[in-house]
Amino acid sequence: KTQELKSFIGRYFEPIGLPLDNENVLEARKKGRVEVSHWMKNWDDRVKRRMHGLLHNITSLGYENMESTLLKRIMLQRMWRLQPAVREESCKSLESKGGLDEEYMAFSVRRGDKDTEGFEFTKSIDYIIAAEDVSIEHFNCHMPTIFVATDDCAVMDEFRTMRPEWNFVSECENSDGHNGFILSDMKTWTLEQTDEHYRKFFVELIGLAGAKFFIGVTYTNVAWWAAYMRPHRWSHKFLDKPGQSAIHTLDVW
Repeated sequence: KTQELKSFIGRYFEPIGLPLDNENVLEARKKGRVEVSHWMKNWDDRVKRRMHGLLHNITSLGYENMESTLLKRIMLQRMWRLQPAVREESCKSLESKGGLDEEYMAFSVRRGDKDTEGFEFTKSIDYIIAAEDVSIEHFNCHMPTIFVATDDCAVMDEFRTMRPEWNFVSECENSDGHNGFILSDMKTWTLEQTDEHYRKFFVELIGLAGAKFFIGVTYTNVAWWAAYMRPHRWSHKFLDKPGQSAIHTLDVW
């Protein structure tokens, strides 16, 4: 039997703001002062999308002339405050993996249902080639441990076959063997399956954010969240198909 989450935010994150049943919230909704805006309404407006390089003021929060990317990073920090138990479990899992106590590199590999949206999967060898370049430029020609966040654990065998001397670690060893995330499958998951999915997700997101350098793809939200959680724009690289500019894509988001 499936068990849907009553609240994704409430189950995994610390409370933010007022609850829906607060009298001030109820009064605001009654007076029509709460606006629900579809994301497409803001998509074509570069200011509302807060594209990179633009400056914004949110006087009620004390933000003046705040650059878009920095503002998004701050908002993620304010909103994504994991429940203590979730945070502790995620950090313990990362601490148990060898090689992450020093500077490390991270991959984000997305497969699953993304090919149905017209995306061509980035090949595993492209990650390997990019990692070799990054190791020269940012790791003094030393190949560090590579943390792999992926919805398809089969990539671990692919990476290890290509470079058996490298140290690849991932949360796949602690999961039930994911073979590609399919969004439509979530409606049939039990609550336990949903919890396991997000447990793995949070471990991977924190792992991506903590890496010295991160290599990913632009066709997954995980890569965008990780990019905005990281302190430096130079410290991540998106692998796009020929003819596409990852930096341009990053700027317009």
